[in-house]
Amino acid sequence: MPDPYAPVIAYFEDRSLDLLADAPDAAHHTALDRVPGLRELVTALHPEADGEELPAWMELVLHGLAETSRIGRSSLAGRTRFSDMMGSVFSASGDEEGEEG
Repeated sequence: MPDPYAPVIAYFEDRSLDLLADAPDAAHHTALDRVPGLRELVTALHPEADGEELPAWMELVLHGLAETSRIGRSSLAGRTRFSDMMGSVFSASGDEEGEEG
């Protein structure tokens, strides 16, 4: 059986995704929709989720993948960054100095 998370994980092999705590909902939803297969995965797993719940479930999947070390995650000053696992290991101390959300 193929890994249902593979398209989501593959996205982070050469990209990162920043979710800003104070971003408007529309910007947050747009950022989550950049991850190929994430919306489809959540819709397949939770078909009852409505439009308001869907982004929360999408973010929950990313946090779950980070908790199980399938992707990396770092937090700094109102921002959560999801990225590849190795990239987050190497940048854990610096987190791209000088970059603002």
